[in-house]
Amino acid sequence: MNTPTARPLRKLQIVVAILMALVLTSISLQPSEAQTGPETTWDESGQVIVGENEPASVSILAAPTTPGTHYRTYSGIAFRPTSTLLTYSSVGAAIYVTSNPQTGDTLFLEMQLPQGATITEVVFYFRDYHISSDLGFSVRSYAPDSANEMVWESASSTGESPDQKNIIIPVNPPIIVDNTTTTYRLQVATVVAKADHILYGARVGFTTPTTYLPFLER
Repeated sequence: MNTPTARPLRKLQIVVAILMALVLTSISLQPSEAQTGPETTWDESGQVIVGENEPASVSILAAPTTPGTHYRTYSGIAFRPTSTLLTYSSVGAAIYVTSNPQTGDTLFLEMQLPQGATITEVVFYFRDYHISSDLGFSVRSYAPDSANEMVWESASSTGESPDQKNIIIPVNPPIIVDNTTTTYRLQVATVVAKADHILYGARVGFTTPTTYLPFLER
């Protein structure tokens, strides 16, 4: 049996329950923030800001393709430092160096291409917004049994710009992949330890041997 005192208390409990449900619904509808590197902040519009309050784009610019050529594309975070002294941070799938105290340390990536493939071109995607230092790019091979490292092609960024760019490096003569004796890598060098130099990724173009089925006479 409900007493006159119990009825107002019951109404108050219902009101409190409705208010709590509205608060929980409002919280669940709030957009979640994307995870970024430790140096990343956000402006009022939600644009990623890196380093000295400069907008960063992690989109990949289109590069022309060649008919009959296969491609493998790698993000910036696929690259690794040649030394633990070189540290880096990420913005989405792109990376930039935060500390590089030792001369000669670089970022590298093992291409892992099929046996017998012929490497014909490489594209690097980057930003170079530094007034005096350039990014250095190279295509290399290394034979562990002889400790022989070869630089097949090299290039550098030119010009200061806040925009994302790409550089297309033809590989001439082409490199024929022999995984039984040699590894093949892309290498990026920078002495700038901030987001003036950003590596967005790279693309490798290669062809594969054509295999013909044997002709059978009946």
